Amino acid sequence: MENSNISRRRMVGLLGALPVAGVVGAVTSKAEMLQAGARTVTPPQTEGPFYPRTKPADIDNNLILMGEGIERATGEQLELLGRVVDRHGNHISGAKVEIWHCDHLGVYHHVRLDDTQDEHFQGYGETRCDGEGKYRFLTVQPGLYPGRTRHIHFKVFAEGHRTLTSQLYFEQDMKANLRDGIYQGLTSAEKKAVTMQVNPVNDGKGRSGFFEIVVA
Repeated sequence: MENSNISRRRMVGLLGALPVAGVVGAVTSKAEMLQAGARTVTPPQTEGPFYPRTKPADIDNNLILMGEGIERATGEQLELLGRVVDRHGNHISGAKVEIWHCDHLGVYHHVRLDDTQDEHFQGYGETRCDGEGKYRFLTVQPGLYPGRTRHIHFKVFAEGHRTLTSQLYFEQDMKANLRDGIYQGLTSAEKKAVTMQVNPVNDGKGRSGFFEIVVA
């Protein structure tokens, strides 16, 4: 599936319905006043031990289908839409976005063989932002495993900007987020910048969310 398949009307609707992450709050200095219209840069977070040691043969932006297979990954479908911008909101075209996360059972792929993992889940995907800085992934909501709240890892490579490695979290899991050691270490503005709201789609059979990534 290509980013070009996303309709402009749908993206505009999502932008209007969902809160834009990372808007600067209180202004306490002259320097901050000059940046009052700027977004909070998405904070870097640990890559973790589960970045693929070897990338899978299929690395496209559809993580619910492996290669030419027709059997879909198990779990609630998640459409992840978003945009990569600089702190002033200027879109960044051509940026590469990578995501990886555990399957619905809480198992990471491409780290070790595990008999419990979903063999139809890709585990990792990448895509390029279109001319308006927009990206799209089709995946499943990640499961839970001990010690962490639900999250998705991501990297962004954009020419002229620092490579960003971070994680995104889900608004509906806020109680668990606030108990997560990595999430707890973020400032209030940074928490907003990495927390995504999702809404039901497809008659409740899936969810969709918009996540803006702000690079330095």
